[in-house]
Amino acid sequence: MERALKDNLFFEVGELVRDDLFNRRKFHSVAFEVLEREPDEYNTFKKSILDLWNEFRIENEKRKFKYKYITFFEKNFDDILKNYISSYLDYPLKNLEIISKESVTDNDLYLEYKYRFSSLEIKSIKRIKEELDHPLEMSRFIPFIFDLLIQLLGKIIRKVIKKEIWVSQRGARIIKEGKRQVLHFLITIRRSPGEILDRYFDFILYNYTLKYPQIPKTIRNNLLKGRNKLTKIALENYFTARDNLVDIIYNFYKKCTLLETVSPFLDFLNFVCSRVEDSIFDTTDVIKEDFLSNLGYSPEVNDALIRIFTFINKYSTLFCTFQANNRPAFIEQYNLFLLYLQFFFGRGLEALEIGDLLFFPEKFSELIKEYNLTEKEKITFKTIRAIGYFSNVAFSLSKLPDIDFFFSKFLDKSITRMNETFFMCFLKSINEKFKSLIKKENDKLKKSNNYISFDKVIDFICRSLYTLINSVFLRDSLDEASRNFIDPRSRYIPENIALRVLELDMFKELNLSDDIWDDYIISINKEKVLDMFGKYIDIREDSFYSHWSLSMLDMIYNQELFQDEKYLEEFLITEIVGPLNKFIRKFNDAMAKSTNKNQIKKKFLEMITDGTEEKEKLKSLEVIIENLIENWDTSV
Repeated sequence: MERALKDNLFFEVGELVRDDLFNRRKFHSVAFEVLEREPDEYNTFKKSILDLWNEFRIENEKRKFKYKYITFFEKNFDDILKNYISSYLDYPLKNLEIISKESVTDNDLYLEYKYRFSSLEIKSIKRIKEELDHPLEMSRFIPFIFDLLIQLLGKIIRKVIKKEIWVSQRGARIIKEGKRQVLHFLITIRRSPGEILDRYFDFILYNYTLKYPQIPKTIRNNLLKGRNKLTKIALENYFTARDNLVDIIYNFYKKCTLLETVSPFLDFLNFVCSRVEDSIFDTTDVIKEDFLSNLGYSPEVNDALIRIFTFINKYSTLFCTFQANNRPAFIEQYNLFLLYLQFFFGRGLEALEIGDLLFFPEKFSELIKEYNLTEKEKITFKTIRAIGYFSNVAFSLSKLPDIDFFFSKFLDKSITRMNETFFMCFLKSINEKFKSLIKKENDKLKKSNNYISFDKVIDFICRSLYTLINSVFLRDSLDEASRNFIDPRSRYIPENIALRVLELDMFKELNLSDDIWDDYIISINKEKVLDMFGKYIDIREDSFYSHWSLSMLDMIYNQELFQDEKYLEEFLITEIVGPLNKFIRKFNDAMAKSTNKNQIKKKFLEMITDGTEEKEKLKSLEVIIENLIENWDTSV
């Protein structure tokens, strides 16, 4: 057992970065240092890659029609991966199985694998997790380990063959096969989009400098050159975009079907459909006329597929509305928290139980009944009304110090952690609702002997997105594409359309809401931003996502995380309604028993504190409670 820990590269590096386990850049930097400590083994491994590359290169030079670089990886990556896993994880190769190897174009390669862990290996991984005091659950920890190590392998290969390629794990989940736990994961290999991402970084930083006149014009002008270069790249790439589109769409298909969730394409779907809504076309009409009409499905199947598409289009918009507010600064996290409080509780209990605010309103009603059987403070229509009112009052508290500490006293977690849980639970419900709709449609289709599987529906949605992009964004000229939109002279001028089309390709690497791309890219380049601007302006720490938050964002789209999560409906009751109901009742009781504000404040402080708070924290709590007393309406 001890040998297994020492021979595991992740554990060896993890011991050295245990205080910064989610910092990918630091992990990989230290990993290279660790590899160099055993130069004989590392050089042998690199030489094995270089020999394969040289053999391929020499053979390719003799060919009249040259192989693309993808051919090298089609032939050799499996052997490279096996050598890597055997050398640096000390895992037996018999447990690694390649499921599929696909390249729909010459640009991207998709390799699907399963690794079947023995019980001893699982015990070893648990031991590593315990030794490192790693906070992730095992179902997240194992994919996280492989993600870091696959990315490291990609960097090693890139250094050896001196080609700008990216190797990355694009989807992973833990499943059970009999008594064994199995990691089912997807690796993609593609040309590095480094030039595009670098110029997009310039574009973001240029906009960033516009907020701060104290940043020198020379810096701003250099960034402007990069921004202009991005526009040039977009214009040059527009007429080959249709070829790249196949890989973009197939990337989403592979991830969704491997993970068995719709989460990976929600932001992409919203990006496309929200812009089609700005066009002269109707989304559903384009899908029916330009795509479904060519498939030969029965009218019943066509109608079923359209209903499912309409559902996921609607709720992808809601998901992206919340994600657009999921920014790093605490004030943004606080406003996001209040946003979904108001959204779900601002219209009362009836809207939750019989409206379309929730995915499973009947489950919400049942959970309230179960809660009320065991809890003293019952949930009633007055409770929901009071929470809606409280969310309005809470906006006035946003600028007070230690407001996060105040909420953590009765929510048992920080606002940021609450928001992370909210997204996981939201995705749990949207995925389960999506699957239940497929089942419901199949029940209707029984009479006509038709059946639609999860994979078939994902395929339909992906092909529908291809059709929408092809019909609306991609024309013979940018001027023609511009005329497809209602606003062709400002938002949808030719240059902007070219940029939007370029961003479609960026979704393969930035698989999250485009509304938070700026914050995400600035955060993963934190050191560069501080080095470039730190001497001119004071940059707050919460201008950047933490390494933990960056990892949580990545996991939403690249792991199947929802088996162990609560449904949204359960989350709202157990983590929002229940705690807030108790808080509001205590506050009302304190207000009812006295008209003396100091007595109310003292009484309520006693209710929510345990005597361990620092003096500064207590002062902040007093100020917050004073503000609540001033703004509170006891009739709620």
